[in-house]
Amino acid sequence: MFWLFLIAVLLLYRLDDLIEIYKMRDESYRKEKQAEEELAQEDRNLLMKELKENIGKECRVYFSTTLQASLGGTNILAKIVDFDGEWIELSTKKYKKNKVIVINAEQILSLSVIL
Repeated sequence: MFWLFLIAVLLLYRLDDLIEIYKMRDESYRKEKQAEEELAQEDRNLLMKELKENIGKECRVYFSTTLQASLGGTNILAKIVDFDGEWIELSTKKYKKNKVIVINAEQILSLSVIL
């Protein structure tokens, strides 16, 4: 009985992958997925260009994951100090102290420049 339960759990855990493999047989689904990936890559390239253009400016940066609890939340107001294409260095004030944060650019969802 235990083995049947274990097999059922494993199948349910992998069900999404099995469905995805089955769908990938369809040419139109594959083209749709490829178009989605290309659109996501274009958005990523646009964000990277925007990061490079706004070095030295105050921005509100939105993250895909919650950063450290000390920063609090999924967005911060920070100045972009440096950006090398993969890593971004941000400077922010927290409790009247300057903090320098270095994070991976893949974690950034968007940013808005403060005028």
